Amino acid sequence: MTVLEDIRRHWFLTHSQHGLFPKLEWVQRGGSVMYVGTHPITIRHVKDGNTMFIHGGEAYPCFQLQLEPNNEATLISVKRKKGCFLDDNPESRDIVRAAYKAAQKYGVRIMKLTDNSNIYCPDTVQLSSLSFLTTGQTWYESILPFVCKTHTPKSMEKYRERALTNPWRLCEDLIDIDVDIDIDEPGSAARVLCAMKDARTFCDFFSKNMAEILVRSQIPPFYGSEWICHVR
Repeated sequence: MTVLEDIRRHWFLTHSQHGLFPKLEWVQRGGSVMYVGTHPITIRHVKDGNTMFIHGGEAYPCFQLQLEPNNEATLISVKRKKGCFLDDNPESRDIVRAAYKAAQKYGVRIMKLTDNSNIYCPDTVQLSSLSFLTTGQTWYESILPFVCKTHTPKSMEKYRERALTNPWRLCEDLIDIDVDIDIDEPGSAARVLCAMKDARTFCDFFSKNMAEILVRSQIPPFYGSEWICHVR
């Protein structure tokens, strides 16, 4: 044994005995560039033990896929940030599409998620419920063929019908605005709420009244609901 090897051995034994030696873990990293339409996004994978995480985004992870047994993966941490794409693509939906393409690349057959989507304008508004009330679909549903596991297909169709046929009279006392439509007309609630969403000036209203609107609409909140998408 050389002097240098002896010094290294002594240091290792001394520090490990006192619990000072750092835990060693094998970490494998790799990456590539993937295109969503014409927009490039960096895809990186990190393998820590038996779990592989797929990250999307150049500066920060704009989504994360946690690969699981049986060719399944959970999509988490979908966030629109500067540096998600290598160009100036502002489309948040493309982040979800990129996650889907990454799932295809890594052999995923079922992609799962918990819908905790919010928008900040600057108040916090549940994006899943707002999207459903105005279109009859959650935000994730409007991008990929996600199926809700929290509610049955029959229940979902009932909720969709209500979202698209409820009259505005159900909620018109919640805010003092003039609307040039028949507030008893089927579907008028979705039309008014959609116009308010597009105006981008009713953030406080949606933040304070979302729960009450859902109750009056007889539609459950979709925040925290579970969804799956079969990857083709």
